[in-house]
Amino acid sequence: VMRGEANGVLLVMRAAKEADVDARARAADALARKLLSETRGGEASEVEVVARAWNVVFEPSGGPLAPATERVLGAWCEDRDGALTLRKDTRPKHLEFLRESAHDGLMGAFPAPNGAPGAVGSLLLLRSVASLDELRAWTAQDPYARAGVFHSVSHFELS
Repeated sequence: VMRGEANGVLLVMRAAKEADVDARARAADALARKLLSETRGGEASEVEVVARAWNVVFEPSGGPLAPATERVLGAWCEDRDGALTLRKDTRPKHLEFLRESAHDGLMGAFPAPNGAPGAVGSLLLLRSVASLDELRAWTAQDPYARAGVFHSVSHFELS
């Protein structure tokens, strides 16, 4: 749950096989509704749960992220419409930027829904960034951001 007003739940679950995704999505739906209901003091009937495969390109070097015991900052980078070609063309520079940054966390693209080509955006969950300001400055230097792939970038802290 994001700090401050509880306006969302982000659950990251690993599915060993494609067949496990549906079962994980059902479990995520139930857990998200429970967490939101508890934080809102009532029912969470107006909750939309979206399960999507996440193509993680970098994983934490020190093991799984543990937001309950460490500070994890994130960025949701939403692609602008029609950015598929630009994303593909810029990807080598983007991956080099991520490798050279030495930031530790989970980083990857969210594929477009229903098997459509491309991505809808990228999600970064980092434990190696000291502040939201540092994260904002770093994501602004990402080749995807500089090339105009992203429509918007939201920065947040997980708790």
